Amino acid sequence: MFASQALARTTTYSPEEYLRNYALSTCIAQGYQSEEVKNDAAAAARGYLEFGDYSLEAHTAVIAPGKTFLEKTYGSQSGEPMTLAKCIDFMHSRELDALIRRYKNQPDQ
Repeated sequence: MFASQALARTTTYSPEEYLRNYALSTCIAQGYQSEEVKNDAAAAARGYLEFGDYSLEAHTAVIAPGKTFLEKTYGSQSGEPMTLAKCIDFMHSRELDALIRRYKNQPDQ
């Protein structure tokens, strides 16, 4: 059983939350070099896509803004790139909120 399927069976999200979780997962998959992290985040994203109600177009639309957030420069005392913070900020961003509203109740075309 895939981890995302196990998660989906024990936790129920609204359609908006599934899309937001998908956006976070794809951001993490894009932001890290570690194959373990990339693969796990991609698997989670596939699960959120499968169980969510938003269109494929909506899921595709949230990928580019995630990349934009990853390109931002965050200052840190340690010099780390703050990749996870960027993805979390993206998950709570106005940009993502606008996309979620835009694609709400929009069928695949």
